[in-house]
Amino acid sequence: CAYNRATAADPNLAPALLGKGLVLSRLDRTEEAVPVFQSAVASDPGSAIAQAFLAYALITTDQYDGAIAAATEATRLDPIYEDGPVAHGLALIAAGQKSQGVARLRKGLTLMSDQKRAEKLITENLEPNS
Repeated sequence: CAYNRATAADPNLAPALLGKGLVLSRLDRTEEAVPVFQSAVASDPGSAIAQAFLAYALITTDQYDGAIAAATEATRLDPIYEDGPVAHGLALIAAGQKSQGVARLRKGLTLMSDQKRAEKLITENLEPNS
């Protein structure tokens, strides 16, 4: 795979690591994706994208404290990047901090340009039966 070749050629290549993590996540291999996203963050600590996707992977693997920390950092790095507060909200909700999580998730939804994705997140996390 191209990502494996790119990371083998330069293990610190953050975009390749991020891409590899995304592919693993989409293949439902999230536990394998976590260390790849961690490497992407280590390679480029200023990447809000890498921090946010690390947060998503950590949420999926029930590592909520780490997810909250990564999402908080993503938001600090880029306050208008939608996935920072969305991941932060989802991590807080998953950790049982629903009111704080809903507030952060709503903030992310206001930044979101993809309305279908926003509607799905609302249905899954903010509807009365959720």
